[in-house]
Amino acid sequence: ERQLAESEGKQQKQLDEVLREVQAMRKDVEELHLAQSHLEAFGADFADKQAVLEQRFARCEATAAEREGEFRTFRDLQAQLSTTLTVQAMEIQALSDLPA
Repeated sequence: ERQLAESEGKQQKQLDEVLREVQAMRKDVEELHLAQSHLEAFGADFADKQAVLEQRFARCEATAAEREGEFRTFRDLQAQLSTTLTVQAMEIQALSDLPA
């Protein structure tokens, strides 16, 4: 009877230890699920921010292309003005070279 009681006591201790391990594992699983939820939320937030940055970058590229076109137009107008001024200066010189 004593041996039976000791055996049952050992089995109970083993069972208690197994239950503690199972509870610890459950807690670990809950923590992992929580961490996974946080990671998923972070991933979604990151994807949203990345999409916003990509849109901003696309707008910046479009604006840069517009500015480049405006700069080319400005350079063309500047060249035309320079040519016109050169021609006018030559005409003024030619007029001033005429006898009075």
